[in-house]
Amino acid sequence: AEMPTIKADSEGFLNLQGADPVSPKMPEGISVMKVTPVRPIKETLNFETFLDELRGFRSKVLSNPKVHLISGKRSLVKERSTGLLLGSQHAPDGLAQDRDRVRQLFDSGLRVMAITYNGGGEYVGKDGHLNEKGEQLITWMNEYGMMLDVSHASHQVTLEALELLWGQHSFIPPMASHSGCFAVHPHERNLRDEVIQQIRRMG
Repeated sequence: AEMPTIKADSEGFLNLQGADPVSPKMPEGISVMKVTPVRPIKETLNFETFLDELRGFRSKVLSNPKVHLISGKRSLVKERSTGLLLGSQHAPDGLAQDRDRVRQLFDSGLRVMAITYNGGGEYVGKDGHLNEKGEQLITWMNEYGMMLDVSHASHQVTLEALELLWGQHSFIPPMASHSGCFAVHPHERNLRDEVIQQIRRMG
């Protein structure tokens, strides 16, 4: 079968960044988009606000007849429709204390989540390592079938998160939705070879 055309990262691909996501000017010919339904911010975001933004975006974007939500492999590609994979670039505070909150995000359509935005949030310790809350969150995400995105995590946190997933009885393959190669361009947001190779090993 022909490979689908895929875009990643932002609601900007639906129209212009910050514009109405249900605009009829949405680009055509794209099969799959990973879109950000909750605004990426540097400060922490509480769970209730995060959930409200997720549900609001989902409701609004699904009023566009040209798109559908991707909930699993079977809904990945549909004829004459763009599949939207909802993925957050950060995680709200408080998820590691309540498994049901992770389920609510999943039931609201979120299928991908990064647990830290450039090192911030409560899931990474002051020492720069994945902490117990981060480990718990990743475990629950995996149990519900939510994919881990490592694009905004540090090299150390990424290695620790991948090792945690690798050690599970079964795991949802992780992704790096918008990262480059550190060997090509040594920027802190780019991935070193060992991380790229491990993501590949994990499917």
